Amino acid sequence: MIHLKELTRDDIPTINKWRQDQEVSAGLGGPFRFIGIETEYAWFENYLKNRNTQVRCCVWDDDKLVGLISLTSIDYVSRSCEAHILIGDEEGRKSGVGIVASELMAEHTFFNMNLRRATITVLEENTAAIKLNEYLGYVREGVLRQSVYKQGEYKNQIIMGLLREDYMARRDV
Repeated sequence: MIHLKELTRDDIPTINKWRQDQEVSAGLGGPFRFIGIETEYAWFENYLKNRNTQVRCCVWDDDKLVGLISLTSIDYVSRSCEAHILIGDEEGRKSGVGIVASELMAEHTFFNMNLRRATITVLEENTAAIKLNEYLGYVREGVLRQSVYKQGEYKNQIIMGLLREDYMARRDV
């Protein structure tokens, strides 16, 4: 059963392993970087200090950590946030766990946190992520042309937005 739990210090070694995996990094908007474990722990400590504007959850498939899903840049005035997902476990990427995790986080976003808008930015070439987000109700809102440098070239990113009412309409079908 897929479920979410808040990120803990014990999860950091697994997440660090995923961030060192160039195959995992290739599908994400950020560049591949060698990140030492101490840097990863410092990132975690920074998260703990900024929990009012971030939600970081690990994605679990029964007792196995398979991914990380987050809301960042939470703005309680505009009631908006940025969404991010990383399924680091190879089997998890093939099993549809990202769909379930994204559904769970959308429920949390709109029902528990009472936000009204989520934005996600996806590499234009990551068609699986685009399809997943469209399935959830995200709408393409624009293109950030040549906005990231990865693997020796500048790449476009697609900005996608999900409004609470669009998500609710999809749920009611």
